[in-house]
Amino acid sequence: MTAGSGRRTAAPANNPGDPAHRPPTPAHGSEHPKHPTPATVMPAHKPEHPVHPPATQAPAGAVPAQRPRAPARRTAATPGETASPPREEPAAAAEREPAGREAGLAHGIADAVRRCPDVVDLSGGPFGTVATYLPGERVPGVALHEDGIEISVVVRLGRPLPEIADEVRAAVAPLADDLPVNVHIGGLT
Repeated sequence: MTAGSGRRTAAPANNPGDPAHRPPTPAHGSEHPKHPTPATVMPAHKPEHPVHPPATQAPAGAVPAQRPRAPARRTAATPGETASPPREEPAAAAEREPAGREAGLAHGIADAVRRCPDVVDLSGGPFGTVATYLPGERVPGVALHEDGIEISVVVRLGRPLPEIADEVRAAVAPLADDLPVNVHIGGLT
C-alpha cells in the first residue's frame, strides 16, 4: 500500500526478463562477459523454406505406380530343352591360353636355371622387377618379354661369371624359341 492513496499495489513479480531481476554477471575486468548468458544468446534461426512439403495421398482405390522389372534370367532348362554349358567368348579363351602357356614357360625356365651347378637361386633384381606376373602368382628371376627373356640369378663364387652366364643360356635355349636370353648376375655367395 502506498502512502496516502488507500490502494494496494502488488509487489513486482519475479520476471527473468526484467533487468532488475537478472542474475549478476561476473566482472572479469570488463563490462561484457566473455561467454554469453542465456539472456544475450541470439534467437534461433527460423528457416525460410519448409523442410519437407506436405505429402499428397493417392485417392482411395488407386494403385501405386510400379517400376518396370527386367525380364527374369533362366537358370535351368525348361522341360524338353537340354541344358548346354554357357558359351565362352572367344576373346576370353584366347586370353587364358597365353597365360597358361606363359606360366608353363616361366616355370620351365626357372626349373632349368636352378638345375645349373653354380646357380644358388633366382633373383628378382635390386627392385624385384625381374619377374613374370601370372594370375595369382609371381615367378621371380624370370621376365618374359616379346623381344627376349631376362633372367637374374644368384651364383656361387669360384668360376668366371661369363662362363656361368653361358651355362644358364645353354640350359634355357631349348625353351627360348630363338629369343635372345639376357642373364644378369643378381648376387654372389
